[in-house]
Amino acid sequence: MSINTLYGPETLSQFLAINFDYIIVGGGTAGLLLAARLTENPNIQVGVIEAGRLKKDDLNVDDPARLARTLYNPEYDWLYRSTPQTGTNDKVHHVARGKLLGGSSGINYMAYCRPAAEDIDLWETLGNKGWSWKELMPYYLKSQSLETVNGMKAPRGQTLCRDVPQSHGHRGPILTSYPRRRALFEKRVIRAFDETSNIPRPKDPWSGRPLGLYDHLSTIRRDDGATRSYAASAFLYPNFRRENLKVLTEATVCKVLLDKQFKAEGVELFCAGTMHRIFASREAILSAGPVQSPRLLELSGIGNPKLLRRADIDCVLPLSDVGENLCEHPMTSITYALDETKSSRDNLHLCQEACDDDTSDGVSLMAFLPYSSLVSPKELEETVSKVTQSTQLLEQERDSVIARLRDPGSGALQFNGITAMVDIGVGHADQSKLIADTSGHENTYYSFHVTTTSTLSRGSTHVASSDPFAAPAIDLGLLRDPTDVDLLCAGLEFADKVFSSSHVSDQVVTRVIPSPDVDLGDREQGCRFVRDWTTSFNHLLGTCAMGRVVDERLRVKGISGLRVVDASVIPTQISGNIMATVYAVAEKAADLIKEDCDLSTEYY
Repeated sequence: MSINTLYGPETLSQFLAINFDYIIVGGGTAGLLLAARLTENPNIQVGVIEAGRLKKDDLNVDDPARLARTLYNPEYDWLYRSTPQTGTNDKVHHVARGKLLGGSSGINYMAYCRPAAEDIDLWETLGNKGWSWKELMPYYLKSQSLETVNGMKAPRGQTLCRDVPQSHGHRGPILTSYPRRRALFEKRVIRAFDETSNIPRPKDPWSGRPLGLYDHLSTIRRDDGATRSYAASAFLYPNFRRENLKVLTEATVCKVLLDKQFKAEGVELFCAGTMHRIFASREAILSAGPVQSPRLLELSGIGNPKLLRRADIDCVLPLSDVGENLCEHPMTSITYALDETKSSRDNLHLCQEACDDDTSDGVSLMAFLPYSSLVSPKELEETVSKVTQSTQLLEQERDSVIARLRDPGSGALQFNGITAMVDIGVGHADQSKLIADTSGHENTYYSFHVTTTSTLSRGSTHVASSDPFAAPAIDLGLLRDPTDVDLLCAGLEFADKVFSSSHVSDQVVTRVIPSPDVDLGDREQGCRFVRDWTTSFNHLLGTCAMGRVVDERLRVKGISGLRVVDASVIPTQISGNIMATVYAVAEKAADLIKEDCDLSTEYY
């Protein structure tokens, strides 16, 4: 490791003495990728400022089986909490955000999932030129590398795809892999799911059409055991020797510095007990994530004048959409107890602590199903009618949701199979407890996570005061729109039918969650359960949305020399887990910055 790359409170003065071209605020999922790409040019000096610490060789981060130890742990997690959510019976939810180099890619469930092409094409329909599936797809490939067998383009591990998918990257820094093993009971689940859904398995679900049941791909390196592949291991550690890349940890950026011409000059930061200023000759870039990036804009006087006034912050530039449009996937679940004599504990992983090899293999199945295949034509049209009355979406978003609900070839609900008991009752408040420890139980368990793809509900995140260390007010907007509840109810009813199939029913002891007395075919009962058993999926995005807060080149509207590059710029909800798309957005952003600033093509 080069001692000239990493800085902390003890070497702060050295960091502050450097003349930077770019300052990147946030060494997380997008920020570290961006820093790696910009410093490919040795003449460009980049400084990254991160509030968390370096966690290199930290087993809690690197070992997938120790994931739970990072959640709700102040060493790794910001421990944010939502405002009381009316849609979930006023529950307050844990909002997990990574507090380390690597950001949330260092504490998440490592799911590598790409959305439907129509999700990305909607960005361009909303007026963001250059942001279509066709134009973003090369950036998915650029960041990813699929684990193969002996260098051949054949995936290792368990795979349901008969043909080798063609839409994977093979040279990117983020390493992805299929599960190495599958629980014996899950083979029965696969047959039951296929039969109940009557949807063919996709040949290449990463090509923009993720419909049907397929394998859960994880950002895990498996060439020597199992190791998390995340932003720090992929984009920082291999580049420690670059003299033009400097990273400051344990430093909190408090505001963006603006001159009288509304140009970003640099940032103000708190480190080693005092405030400091540091400047960038070209640009300041916010990559602090969907909570912190809008918060920094507001602390800098950029936002809704009324909200800023209430927080005792002078408004420098009115931009009312800052912090609005928060999109989040609502997640509910269903769990069954299994007959242990027919489904032994050797074949089912129980919890983080009980897994002796690779917890990620406990989540090996993923599926997307069309809503129109799960409900009657009458219920479908009733749901569509509700969407037309939604006041939280733009007209183009409503049209897109309606088209998806009616389209038998478009996935409106996502399912994840996991060999564990999912406890949202406890886990909503502390996600380290989302997977229940059932090591002392008589039975083993199997669960489905169920979520929507095009969430209609919207929330917000805003400063609560001018204090840069005060917790933000995060309104997840969970189940604010009743249509989201209807979709989750339909998903749970389908999952219940899967477990009634003859392929699995002889091994099912009972349904544990919800209790057997809840009739999931009755929408009223289903809705009551969903509102009581739904939480955040940690897929927050949209709070500095393209077209609203930033333009199509991710420049903050009305301010020069300031961009946002992270999940907050994604303008509307996308299918599935968002990490792969955040990497792709950051890859494209790096090229946009290079174009705009006419950077030299001389690279390392």
